[in-house]
Amino acid sequence: MCSRPRMVVSFDRGTLLIEPGAASGPPLRLPPYVLWDSRVRRWRAPAFRLAALRDWLEGRGVPWRCGSSRPRGFELGPGLGEDGPVLRPYQAEAHRAWIAAGRRGVVVLPTGSGKTRLALHAMHTLWLPAIVLVPTRQLLWQWRTAISEHLPGPIGVLGDGEREVQPITVATYESAHRQMDRFGDHFDLLVVDEAHHMASSELREAVQMTTAPLRLGLTATPPLDDGVVRSTRALLGPVCYALPLARLTGKYLADFEIQIIPLALALDEKAEYERCRARFIGRLQAFFDENPRAGWVDFARSSWGSEEGREAFGALRRSREIVALSSAKLAALDVLLETHHEEPKLVFTADNRSAYEVSRRFLVPAITCEIERRERELILARFREGVYRTLVSAKVLNEGLDVPAASVAIIAGGSSDPREHAQRIGRVLRPIPGKKAVVYELVLAGTREWRASERRGLRALEAAPPL
Repeated sequence: MCSRPRMVVSFDRGTLLIEPGAASGPPLRLPPYVLWDSRVRRWRAPAFRLAALRDWLEGRGVPWRCGSSRPRGFELGPGLGEDGPVLRPYQAEAHRAWIAAGRRGVVVLPTGSGKTRLALHAMHTLWLPAIVLVPTRQLLWQWRTAISEHLPGPIGVLGDGEREVQPITVATYESAHRQMDRFGDHFDLLVVDEAHHMASSELREAVQMTTAPLRLGLTATPPLDDGVVRSTRALLGPVCYALPLARLTGKYLADFEIQIIPLALALDEKAEYERCRARFIGRLQAFFDENPRAGWVDFARSSWGSEEGREAFGALRRSREIVALSSAKLAALDVLLETHHEEPKLVFTADNRSAYEVSRRFLVPAITCEIERRERELILARFREGVYRTLVSAKVLNEGLDVPAASVAIIAGGSSDPREHAQRIGRVLRPIPGKKAVVYELVLAGTREWRASERRGLRALEAAPPL
């Protein structure tokens, strides 16, 4: 409870600091997200609650004012008019749906359908200070380039060694998490690319620390976990527009086909795989028989505390290495790379170790998180120019990276996550006249990889469920 004063709300290290001021009128019960901070004898609330707090106070006739740490002159130049980057019909529909949702919401569009252009249009028409959060360094520079092509003025970059904040800024999740407490009230619009990563506590905390009232989430594969769905809705808004892949293929995205290629482990590989799996499963079952209420974290903690447990996890790691790049997969890669010798190809592996092995065996460049920006940009430029016809990667090419020339994807390994599967397929769907994309999935029979492929099927390509 507090008295009915003229409240002063200010941004303080990623939170709202609320000072009641001179009391007047009957006591007022504050919203449940406002908590008393005994250290400074003030009320506090998460920064992202500013819009809700404003509506709550004004709805009750409580006088208040908001102090901002936004520097003087931290604003955009003259407006650009109403027309932003030209949108396709479905992008325009998505933009109208976002506006109708109060400019707070998540847009679900297939990979390659132009989510970046939609965000640029929103930034252009609003013409307010905006910050874009992205998961990787590769996307950081790709977004910076896209913004510079459509919006004038300097562009701030936070991440990959850069620390410049401007009225239009692009930041990696990691950098935003570390630094949002300093400038979280500088922006009016927040754009979160690959918003399915709201499962990450790092991203959620960064989003909580900004007061931006307007919020746009972009994803091709929204989260399904109930907890992540709730936090996404609270921090970004509900899904306001979703469009399945089938609605766009053939006209706005390339036609494609998926070919699943069943393979078998060699006899020695199969024997070692089954031995490793049996060792791990035996340890796993024994633990849960003794601790039926325990979870995976309890099992991992217990295992790392004993030699037997560490050996079991070592066996699990070895079983995954065997599946990740078996001799049959290498042979199939050899055939497919030769079959599509002249076509631009992307090879996806389960891990960096496998990516480097493919790179060494077939003399193709690898793109991993360990490669510096200049080398990565040079490799991508040569791929677009046709100097390189094949790239191999474990994770880096999964999300957002623009390689429209690619028409063949070979999925040699990866997780069972249907979102990752959809992201990889999307890399070869960017349209080019006359393009027909093909996706090969190399799957080892009798392994967890095969069962995961059966479960996944084509679920990753169906309409995304609402949050």
